[in-house]
Amino acid sequence: MASRKVKQQPPPNKRARQADINAILGASGSGKTTYVMRELDRLKPSRLIIWDSKGEFSAENYAKTVPTLADLVRAVRGAGPSGSFRLAIRPEGNPAQVRRAFDLVAMLAFEAKNLTFVAEELSDVCIGGQSDSAGWRKCITQGRTEGLTIYALSQRPALMDKNTLGNASLVRCGKLVWMPDAKIMAQRFQCKPEELLNMPDLAYLQHSREGISRGKLTF
Repeated sequence: MASRKVKQQPPPNKRARQADINAILGASGSGKTTYVMRELDRLKPSRLIIWDSKGEFSAENYAKTVPTLADLVRAVRGAGPSGSFRLAIRPEGNPAQVRRAFDLVAMLAFEAKNLTFVAEELSDVCIGGQSDSAGWRKCITQGRTEGLTIYALSQRPALMDKNTLGNASLVRCGKLVWMPDAKIMAQRFQCKPEELLNMPDLAYLQHSREGISRGKLTF
């Protein structure tokens, strides 16, 4: 696949920065990854970090995989406050090691500023619906002042960080297969849990500043 051209943009004025936290949810095959890839195609971020737990984004050439955290840190810091990079890291190790690595990547994203951060399968780095990552907490609660655009993906809303759901400016949810997940999201979308459990493939509910909408991902 040919390399994708990226659009270089200057960092925005600090007062102009806006929170952009997107929670993208749904069971496997509901279109989460495809939706985020289309967003990356549309926005063409020049500064991009992907926590690529399944390796799909790097396989589709949205980012270059770096082998270690040290390599990621060097590349991002080497780019400075406005240089371009599109980098992915695929986590390895036991659950505790993966959570520690995620915390470091999130802190790096927060400190680098003015970038897009994609976190694939957030429930993998949470325990009981809570995240102990100080870096992720900063991204979610203070990202507006640092120019961050965040895409947090998860198959299991009941297991992901509730702080993310509470602060999300956009929540998009496809079909779910577990009642605990459906009950949580039904509150957000003001619908019955059964609607989320019986949703057709690639259909979604979306809650944003404009309100609640329904649609279907098309190809």
